[in-house]
Amino acid sequence: MAVLLIVVGALGGGYLYVHGAAKTQVLVVQRPVPAGHKVTTADLGESGVAGLPDALPATKRNQVVGKRAATNLVRGQVLVADLLTSTETPKPGDALVGVTVQPGQMPAEGLQPGDVVNAVVAAAGDAGQVPQPVTGSDEPTVLATRAAVFATGRATASGATTVTLLVAERDAARLSSYGASGQVALIRVNAKARENP
Repeated sequence: MAVLLIVVGALGGGYLYVHGAAKTQVLVVQRPVPAGHKVTTADLGESGVAGLPDALPATKRNQVVGKRAATNLVRGQVLVADLLTSTETPKPGDALVGVTVQPGQMPAEGLQPGDVVNAVVAAAGDAGQVPQPVTGSDEPTVLATRAAVFATGRATASGATTVTLLVAERDAARLSSYGASGQVALIRVNAKARENP
């Protein structure tokens, strides 16, 4: 009886080991993909995982490429269908706006696609001139809150940078007006409070 129990226990343990170790090749994010951007082949990797029935199998790579990230995707994240969308960017009610940001009007380390910012009117003064400081009870005029950085351009010789923001359509015209003249300052805020603008 003791021998029989040992054999049964060994067989049971072996079964659990084999089936518990069974893994499926699924798609994982190879590099960050900001919300609204298309997923490319270079963005995708594969990994063997177990216990994630909703994960997209590696065999669906071709179906995933070309879809857009429904939220910011981070490196190493296992892909599931809810993280992707076929909806074009901007979606109804949103708009993409380009603004020219002067040196000192955004964080020194720059901005990356996926960052979330508040856009305010910069202190008076054109590019190349000394800005006039805000004094007294004056408060900066807010142009857009929790806008997502969609893309950034290279800095020009003067140090100005073009930043494309994904904002609510109601804020687009006013933001564009100030942004074209370099009168917009961007303040990076915590992206976790809200995923989309």
